[in-house]
Amino acid sequence: MKLLLELSGENPTIPFAEIDCIGTVLDQRAQVAVVDCPKPAEASRLAMTHRVMEYLGECDASVHAFSRLLKRSTRSPAVAAKCMPMIRGSFKGAHNRNSNG
Repeated sequence: MKLLLELSGENPTIPFAEIDCIGTVLDQRAQVAVVDCPKPAEASRLAMTHRVMEYLGECDASVHAFSRLLKRSTRSPAVAAKCMPMIRGSFKGAHNRNSNG
């Protein structure tokens, strides 16, 4: 299973070395890693990882693209339906903040 990990910023290399113990790092950026992990429960043992999330995929930065990604990857259409109003509100808020200043 692919996981998305939010990593501690205390050290630039140790969190990635720790991840190698549970799976294969597919992509890494500052404080973020995408990992192929055969046993996802083992991610709970990572000391330098703040959050572990299921990796759903990548898409363009638009509401339409994100909506398609959610619908394609969620196990329940109800989850995607509940998320969309919150997402649209988030984009509007971000746009308003950027417009004002």
